Amino acid sequence: MTRERLPDTRPSVTREITLGQMEFPLTIGFYADGRPAELFAEIGAEGSVVRGLVNAWLRTLSIALQFGAEWQNFVEKSTGQSYPPQDHNYPSIEDAIMREADDMVKGVQASKPAHPGVVQPATAIVAPGTEIRE
Repeated sequence: MTRERLPDTRPSVTREITLGQMEFPLTIGFYADGRPAELFAEIGAEGSVVRGLVNAWLRTLSIALQFGAEWQNFVEKSTGQSYPPQDHNYPSIEDAIMREADDMVKGVQASKPAHPGVVQPATAIVAPGTEIRE
């Protein structure tokens, strides 16, 4: 199996997530056909253990997606995990990231064009507070 690299310029969606006292941006980069290909989150202070672990997890997940792993498998395995920090909306950082990311992915995929190879702007599916980068 070969790794499907991303082009230098690609569509992405960014959303601000709140988990307890933490607020952080989650960004997903997409292939032209709407498949998720990379995830980034800037959680906690630079050099913190939480930030390092989340970055390592998302980097691994991104590489797996680029090698053809199914998005839904990650969603099913990562949602519902419970450990601190948590709040009334999410039982863990892992759950918060994957639930929000899945919502973002579904929004982008719902706007996929009827004609393959034609990418429509994702602005029509953006929830309030979500930033889009291309």
